[in-house]
Amino acid sequence: MLGDLFNVKSRIKAIDRYFNIDCIGNGQYEITHKGGHFMSIPHNDLNGGIVEKIREIVYRNVNADIIAEIEANNNKIDSRKERDFQNLSEDMAKDLLPYIRRLEV
Repeated sequence: MLGDLFNVKSRIKAIDRYFNIDCIGNGQYEITHKGGHFMSIPHNDLNGGIVEKIREIVYRNVNADIIAEIEANNNKIDSRKERDFQNLSEDMAKDLLPYIRRLEV
């Protein structure tokens, strides 16, 4: 690979020999794994940081419990929605309170 100042290709192959990098034109590199698309990156982003990002993704895919991570994220989203709904309900009740008080008189 021309201009691989950071030895990215060999460093990625050291993570897993099935990784490959190809220039796909339009200012991008395509990183594949076992022939399938893994990610595309702009030419300017081909540096040591991308190697660490790939290493982290591979580690998480191999060692992390992806289902548990997804469930935890979904629980956060559900909690946020419940909190937002509670806040909206409280705001609507505060807005209606003056009208309800008028009816009580």
